[in-house]
Amino acid sequence: MELKLKNLTLRTVTHDDLNEVARMWNFEKRDISLEEATKAINWMNENHKQNQLHKIVHVCFAIFENNINRIIGWCGLDGRNNENIIHIFYLIDKDFRRLGYATECAKKVLEYGFMKMEVYRIDGGCAKENIGSQKILEKIGMKKIENNKEDSLHYYMTSRDYTDIYCR
Repeated sequence: MELKLKNLTLRTVTHDDLNEVARMWNFEKRDISLEEATKAINWMNENHKQNQLHKIVHVCFAIFENNINRIIGWCGLDGRNNENIIHIFYLIDKDFRRLGYATECAKKVLEYGFMKMEVYRIDGGCAKENIGSQKILEKIGMKKIENNKEDSLHYYMTSRDYTDIYCR
């Protein structure tokens, strides 16, 4: 599966991407082995097979700059922890941050979730000190859920919110 954006391509990985997955799967910590990368690709593909209209188990897109076969991050939707709550995620390599890429990806992932998969609600979250992610979640139109008890911030968007913002 592939989603084209202005500057980026989001796509599911295949075994042809093995070396890139090994390099980027856990990029904030370390490279992983080719064996671990194979397991990661298989895990992602198995999750994708379980997705269906109105229900996302997990969809993970590798982020590529257009015309370059190098993964610069990951984004997608995750519903594994609670089948009624789907979370948006995005992780961009530090060398590619502050270019608007996370916002561009997040908007496309919302479109995929609401327009293609027809889910009702997508949640987002970040640590209180992660100002960059807060700005992205707010920029894409997510509403903040007030919660002073935790060290994290929580946001959400419904399909109606999405339609009001992006489909008029």
